[in-house]
Parts: sequence; C-alpha cells; structure tokens
Amino acid sequence: MGCSPLAVWDNLNVNWSNYGSVPIEIIYSDPTLCGCAKVTYAALVASEADVVIVQNSGGGNQQWSGDEMVALQTYANEGHRLIGTYKASQHSSPDNRGLAPLFGLRSDL
Repeated sequence: MGCSPLAVWDNLNVNWSNYGSVPIEIIYSDPTLCGCAKVTYAALVASEADVVIVQNSGGGNQQWSGDEMVALQTYANEGHRLIGTYKASQHSSPDNRGLAPLFGLRSDL
C-alpha cells in the first residue's frame, strides 16, 4: 500500500531469479489500493494478489482505519500473505499499531 515507485520493486520484478525459484511480479500502480484510496476487502480480492505489501505504514502519513485493518485481516485469513516494510506500525504520527497483530505482534508495543 502506498504504492511508491521504489526502485527496489522494479529491481525485484526484473531480477527475482537472483533471490529464489518462484517468479514474482510486484504491482504497485493499482489506484484502488494506492495512495489515498481507502483499502477495501473488495479491492484486495479484485487485485488477486497472493501477497500484499504494507509499505511503511507506520512511518508515512496514512492513518489506517479499523475497516481497512479488518479488510487486510480477512484477506490474510483466506490464505494470502502480508509483508510489512520499514516502520510497519508506528514511528511517531500516525499511530498504526492496530496493524501489528496482522504480523503476529502485540498492538500495545
């Protein structure tokens, strides 16, 4: 989420075979899941993503709503994986520690 055009995603798309045998494609241009769009369960399902990257959710400026966290949890409960990068739940403001349980962490840390 956030969908920053980071060179690392482009690099992984091109050079995935340097890191493993499973082909990957990281798509970070879906307007229903990027930037200021509210993340919904329907958008996650429509994306058909095997893995959702929750990028810098605690260090950016996006405050995740309870509904968005439930959408991510529901999608993960169906067997999809979540990856949290960098400041995955809190740095200063906003406080997204509610995302912590999605990664097996306590939200009161």
